[in-house]
Amino acid sequence: MNISALDCSYKVVDILLTPETFEVILDDGTIIPTSRSRFPRLAQATDEQLAKWEVDKLGIGIHWEELDEDITIYGLIKEAKQAQLIRYKKS
Repeated sequence: MNISALDCSYKVVDILLTPETFEVILDDGTIIPTSRSRFPRLAQATDEQLAKWEVDKLGIGIHWEELDEDITIYGLIKEAKQAQLIRYKKS
């Protein structure tokens, strides 16, 4: 992934949830980890609420309707790149 080229060519395909983090998986295999504590609504949500996410029509935003939370991959990519947290799914 060319992280500097932040356009709509990268799409969210899945989210893996843990008690402390969530990992956004993109269509090219890139995995973007982030702490749930960065998002107070996500940090306080139940597992059932967290499981009810959906991707926007462009594939770049994640929405939790019940929690009124929206996140785009651009901010997550930028932060993960700075912290050198981005990794790639093994084939």
